[in-house]
Formats: sequence, C-alpha cells, structure tokens
Amino acid sequence: MINNFITSFKQRYNMAGGYKEFFVIAIPLIISTSSWGVQHFIHRLFLSHYSVDTFAAVFPAGILHATVMSIFVGTVVYVDVFVAQYWGKGEKSAIGPAVWQSVYLAFVGGLIVLFVALFAEPIFSFIAHAPEIQVHKVTYFQTLAWAAFPSLAATAMGGFYAGRGKTRVIVAVNVVGVLVAVLFDWLLIFGRFGFPELGIRGAGIASILGAITMASIYVWLITRRQNSLEYNTRIFKPDFTFIKKLIKFGFPNGVQFFFDIASFTFFVLVVGTLGRIELTASTIAFTINSLAYLPLSAFGITVSILVGQYLGRNKADIAETATYTGLKVAFVYAAAISLAYVLFAGSLVDLFLTGADAYYAELIRPAAIKLLMFICVYTMLDPLGTIFSSAIKGAGDTAYIMKALIVLSVLILALPAYTAVALLDGGLYTAWTIFLIHGAAYGLAFYKRFLTKKWAKMRVIDMKVK
Repeated sequence: MINNFITSFKQRYNMAGGYKEFFVIAIPLIISTSSWGVQHFIHRLFLSHYSVDTFAAVFPAGILHATVMSIFVGTVVYVDVFVAQYWGKGEKSAIGPAVWQSVYLAFVGGLIVLFVALFAEPIFSFIAHAPEIQVHKVTYFQTLAWAAFPSLAATAMGGFYAGRGKTRVIVAVNVVGVLVAVLFDWLLIFGRFGFPELGIRGAGIASILGAITMASIYVWLITRRQNSLEYNTRIFKPDFTFIKKLIKFGFPNGVQFFFDIASFTFFVLVVGTLGRIELTASTIAFTINSLAYLPLSAFGITVSILVGQYLGRNKADIAETATYTGLKVAFVYAAAISLAYVLFAGSLVDLFLTGADAYYAELIRPAAIKLLMFICVYTMLDPLGTIFSSAIKGAGDTAYIMKALIVLSVLILALPAYTAVALLDGGLYTAWTIFLIHGAAYGLAFYKRFLTKKWAKMRVIDMKVK
C-alpha cells in the first residue's frame, strides 16, 4: 500500500498540473500571504498587550475595513487571470498595459474607501458595542482608510508576476512591506525610540507605511527596461475598452469578495453584541486561524493561475488535473493544522492573554479554546470551497461565484446568525454552529459547479490567433 502511494505521488509530482508545478508557484505565494498573516497576527498581539479595549476593537474595525476594500480588491486582483491567459497564449505585449488599467481602478477604489471612512462614527454607533471600544474602532478604521490606494495598487501590480507564475518576486516585496509595517507597529503603538505613543492609531499608520513601501517597489520593478521591452510596461495610457472588460469579469469577483467578507463581518458584529468576553474570544480564535488560513488562500490563487494558463493554451484537461492536485494538497494541510489546534489550543490562546486582567482572562480562555475546536472543523471544510471556486474563477466563471456567494452569505450565514442571536437569544456556540453550516454549504456549491465543466469552455481573453 505504501509502495503504491509512493508510486502514485511520483507520477503526479512530475506530470503537467502535478505537485512539482503546483509547488513552484504555491510555495512563494504561501510565504507571501503568510507574511501578511504574520503582520496582522503581531499587529493584534501588540494591541492585546497595549490594552484589552484596543484588542477588542481592532478585529471588528479591521474586518469592516476589509469588507469595504473587498469589492475593489476582488476587481483589481482579477487582472491575475488576464495575465495568466495572455501568458498561456503567448501574447506578452498585452500584459503591461493590462496591469496599469487595474492600477487605475485601484485609484478609484482608494478614493471611495476614504469617502466611506468619513461615516465611520455613525456606522460603528449603529452597532451596540461598548462605548470604550467604539472610539478605538472609529480611530483605526479612519486611519487605515489611507492605506487603501497603495494597498490596492500593490495588489494590482502583483498581478504582473502572479499571472505569469513568477511568485518569488511577490514574496520579496511582501516581506519588505511587512517588515516595515511590523517595525512601525512596535515604534508607534508603544512609543519607542522617541516616536509618539499612538496606540491603535499607530497600528493603522504602520499599515499605511507598509503598503506605500510595497507599491513603490512594484513601480520600480515593473517599469525596468527589460520588462518595458518584453511586456510594454511603460505604456500607461488608459484603455477604457479593457477597463470595461476587467470590470465585467473582475467586478463579480469583487462582489463575491464583498459578500463573503461582509457576511463574516456581520457575523463578528452579531457575536460582539453578546458581550466583551464573547467578542474577545472570537477575535482570538479568528486571529489564530488567520495565520493558518492564508496558505490555504495561496493554494487557491495557485489553482486560479494554473487553470488560467492552461485554458490560455486550450488544455482544459490539464487545468482539471491542476485543480485536483491543489485539492489534495489543501486537505493534507488542513488536517495538519486542525491537529495542531487540538494539541496546542491552550498555549495559542494564552499568547493573547498576557497582561490581561486576571478576571477577564479566566472567562475568555475557556471560551476561546472551545472556539478553536469549531475552527478545526471549519478548516477541514474549507478546502472544497476554496479550491473549486478558485478553479472556476481562473476560467472566468465569476458571475456564478457572485450569485452563489450572495445566496450563501445572506441566507446561510448572516440572516440565521442574526435570527439566532438577536431574536431567539441564542448564545455564542449557536452562532458558531451556523458558521460551520455555512462552510459546508460553501464547499458543496462550488464542487457541484466544477463538476458541470462549464468552466472548461470559458475564457476572459480573445483566443483568436492574431
């Protein structure tokens, strides 16, 4: 049996769409996405040591910011698929101009996020959280809004490398950006080396500086002479025809991102109405899981890239092979992470309770540990939805993804959670059970869509030979 497994692994390792090809792209992306996970983890860890109220505020405020950003992130990041299909087809000269159109959309998105930030106080006042937490949420949200454009622009420009499978560059840029952000987190939250002690506002400023650093590096790299000659990366002229096409495919992807994150945000806010203990315990559980989730997200991005590249070559069968390769890797990873949660739950939770009031720590700790067990189950459900939605996204099937996410987010998560907690007086674990049901429905919806193979006939670029 072991020999058969080894033989099967070797065969799949070297084949087109197999493990070797998958990991060449995925490993740098894992490092890249994990680096940002590390930043947010340290970011929240610092705030947990700064004060209980800033820690309780950072997650709901941060996730609301992510919700507002999500529709623009989903739109601009879809340039990855265009680049992947252009690359697969061999149409390199179209790649540079395509990336800059995505940057222009990023600029518009950044302005809209700043406009929304003007209404942060009434938005958070609508949600019945403790007043001492409200003020910190408003401060963090409004500060973080200034990071919107550089962050979106960096995401767009990263598509120049991601779509071609050149993900090592993305790692280098992200690591530098994260190091800058983490350094200024420490300097500005606590007021070290003569810097002012800004608390949660300092955490927001650190994120701005990290995003600006990344965007600046990308501009320098992409516009170098070699890239200009091969990929037309110094052609900055707006192309409204392409922008319309990017919106056509990318906007549904953005709407998917929005409803996915918005429903999750709504869930967190609903849980927050149960009290400080419940909100803090949920924040700890989700923060711990954020580190583990990001590599899984990288697997999904890898599948989208490979599907896009092989469809650009009209090789749908290999695109399907790459998808199942990603699924197998994702399940093995999810099982390992779930085991780690079970074995080290108490130690992981204790990281966030250092310096906390002993009375509150005693109440928060058991609740957070139980929530990590819910996270274990969710982690095992997540690969189905992540991998299969990424596969059909790489083909251009974003309209289905958008419709499915709207239904799943509203009818399976947001409304049931609100009904259970606000109307039926359900507790913390009732809400989290609904969260698990949503995870199962998410995976099933995209698995069934993938099996129809409608995605295999889709393309986002013109496949006619020029």
